[in-house]
Amino acid sequence: MIIAIDFDGVLFNVERFKEDYYRLFRGFGFSRKTHQEAYVHGVTKGKGVYSRLHHFRYLQRVHPRISPERLEKGVAALLKNSSHYVYHDAVPFLSSLKEKGARFVLLSSGRSFQREKVEESGLSQFFTQRFIITRSIKSAAMLRAVKRFPAKNTFFLDDKKNVVDDMKKEYPEIQTIQVRRFMRHPRSTHSDYVVKNLSEARRIVQMYVR
Repeated sequence: MIIAIDFDGVLFNVERFKEDYYRLFRGFGFSRKTHQEAYVHGVTKGKGVYSRLHHFRYLQRVHPRISPERLEKGVAALLKNSSHYVYHDAVPFLSSLKEKGARFVLLSSGRSFQREKVEESGLSQFFTQRFIITRSIKSAAMLRAVKRFPAKNTFFLDDKKNVVDDMKKEYPEIQTIQVRRFMRHPRSTHSDYVVKNLSEARRIVQMYVR
């Protein structure tokens, strides 16, 4: 059994992480507006994928006296604590299904910042393979990665409606699960299953375990 799974929003509480990321920059005197503008600039310059380098360059243009070394040190400390943002149901989901023979493939988008987050989360041990997508068209890149595996007994988990829907439309043979932790997030209209958390997802996957 292959389980292809997204990181942010499924295994990792990215909303809480982003809020603490903002608090870090607020401590250096940046307003939320400036931080958000800089973050968007980092995504735009990263061609749809967050770039810490371009984020920092923008902030340095706003405040030339800010020390990039201090910024890096603060961000490094936050990344070191990435395990604090792992959802409580993530490890039970990964460990229990791995014991039953499941192979986990991590699918995520980002650059070095994302790789560091994954490494520091403590979850790397569960993944047989990792695909960190560095292009903005996440759905297309994920589809290419998933199609490396046989459709039979392959699951795909993501939190975003458009990603799950695109996957199911293009690769209908696999089982898709949208992990919709927040009701305000759009609900998939094509996914095989929509769940509130990984505990529910685990029960579904276990139905297919022989």
